Formats: sequence, structure tokens, C-alpha cells
Amino acid sequence: EEIDATYWIKHFATSEPDPRQVLKSLVLRSHWGGDDEIENFDFTLPDGVTDYIICVAFSESGDVADISMES
Repeated sequence: EEIDATYWIKHFATSEPDPRQVLKSLVLRSHWGGDDEIENFDFTLPDGVTDYIICVAFSESGDVADISMES
């Protein structure tokens, strides 16, 4: 609702994309932790359309431990 319909039309050819389409379009913004650690990844939408990121944290076994949205 916060993003103009023209953005969605440009990327998905529809003003109301399916949530799965949006998830598939996420791009990696950053990774944090140590150089050998892959614990946390931050994803956002293409073209810098938002300052919000989806943060995904993984457990030591590689399972998703937490998902949050931050700005």
C-alpha cells in the first residue's frame, strides 16, 4: 500500500502482485556477522524503492531462526 502502483506494474505487470512474486524479487542488501559467518541477511526491493529491509537470521544448523522488518 505504501508503494506506488507504477512500481509494481514496472516489475510485475500488475498493480497488485502476489506476495510470492514480491518475495522472489527481493535482493540482498547486506550480510552481517563475521567473514566466515552467514547468520544474518538483509533483503530489500529492487531499485531502492523503500528504506525498509527484511532481516533473516539463521541458526547454527542453517534453519531460519527469525524474520523481522526494519527501516
